[in-house]
Amino acid sequence: MSIVFGVIGAFLAVMGGVWIAEGSHFNIWAYWDEAAFVIVVVGTLFCTMAMYSTMDLLMLPIYFLQTILPLPYKEGDIVDSFQRMADKVKGAGIPSLTSEIPSAYDDYMRRGIKLVISGTDSHAIKEIMHSEIEKTNKRHKQKIGIFNEMAGIAPTMGMIGTILALVIVLGNLEDTSKLGSSIAVALIATLYGAAAANLACVPMAKKLDLKNDKEVLLKEMILEGLLSVQAGESSFLVGQRLKAHVSEGLRSRIEGGKGTSKKKGEKHIEIATYMNAIDQEKAMAF
Repeated sequence: MSIVFGVIGAFLAVMGGVWIAEGSHFNIWAYWDEAAFVIVVVGTLFCTMAMYSTMDLLMLPIYFLQTILPLPYKEGDIVDSFQRMADKVKGAGIPSLTSEIPSAYDDYMRRGIKLVISGTDSHAIKEIMHSEIEKTNKRHKQKIGIFNEMAGIAPTMGMIGTILALVIVLGNLEDTSKLGSSIAVALIATLYGAAAANLACVPMAKKLDLKNDKEVLLKEMILEGLLSVQAGESSFLVGQRLKAHVSEGLRSRIEGGKGTSKKKGEKHIEIATYMNAIDQEKAMAF
């Protein structure tokens, strides 16, 4: 939710500065212009459509939701799960992991557990799971690229809107009484372009980028845990391997029992933050 508060806060800061400058003469509607909005917002969307697919454009609201929704699990959850699996394998062998499949945090983890149970070679597991991480990362980078492109297009469309408005103003110089207000309206397009880029597109692109890095880290931890459990390592060693992926501060919280977000006996509810086409269809149906 930090992105929501951040964007709203930035907008209020801008409006607050204008209110301080104008005082009692402040009128928010003076900064609204339909023509500028169409040129900047609609123009930016169509330029983006020219570079990407129509489906990517239609998925923008979903991508925005992905910046808000949390990942379905945390580092501490992964450590706890694989330490439990390690103890289970020590006592009842690899086949006992079958009971862990329904409670796995996502499809990636479920597929990994199934590979371990099937007796797949550790090298093959690492290759398959790494390939999936790379494909997921590539898909996420494409989504991030959409917002980065929009951040570059919006200010340009704003300048185009301003130039067009100035051409109209210069073509009607005989009415000097409206010259000042006409120029002010012309500059609103530039304002819209800069605001769209820096108050919306850039923050969302950065947020998605950070969440992508976090998800890649979590998937790498899952892969590390799978290989350790398959090798028959102790729960302590498995925990140490996984904790090596996190910062010292987070490691201390995990070891202190504060790193998990899933209570004992609580049914897992998965929230897909980065969704492929099938997951998106399920989310929309839900």
